[in-house]
Amino acid sequence: QAQIALSFTPEQKPLFSRFDWAELLIVSTATVQSTGAADAAVSLADGHKCPRCWQVKTVGKNPAHPELCDRCTDAVTGAPHAA
Repeated sequence: QAQIALSFTPEQKPLFSRFDWAELLIVSTATVQSTGAADAAVSLADGHKCPRCWQVKTVGKNPAHPELCDRCTDAVTGAPHAA
């Protein structure tokens, strides 16, 4: 249920922006920004927790699976998920 904001120096940002930090850190959302120094801030994510993946995401977009997030809906229906 956490979200993390990662800060890197302008020189570091291009290197670290290419990673899917939310997936790597097992958090609901992760953002990468450029500041003067490397830093991280963690807080609770806003939204509803998907009961399948436990990530706080936008749930209920698909009426056939109103309790699931988009990624989990795609997984249970076999549809390809856009990143």
